[in-house]
Amino acid sequence: MSTTLKGTLITLIAGIAWGLSGVSGQYLMAHGFSAIGLTNLRLLFSGIVLIIFSYVADKEKALAFVNDKSSYIPLLLFPF
Repeated sequence: MSTTLKGTLITLIAGIAWGLSGVSGQYLMAHGFSAIGLTNLRLLFSGIVLIIFSYVADKEKALAFVNDKSSYIPLLLFPF
């Protein structure tokens, strides 16, 4: 697969996902779902997808973070 075709397909998929996200967000908020809840749901879903992609791309690097216990404290302190 050429680089141009791959980039075009990724761009097309991203546009479709963005459109679906907007439509589904509008539907959920029209039926009582809060904006903060929707934002949390989107962030959780995108984080899970990114973790899956990183695991598929390079399993050793993804698991090295989990096995390195010294990285747990900075990870827990990051949101603050």
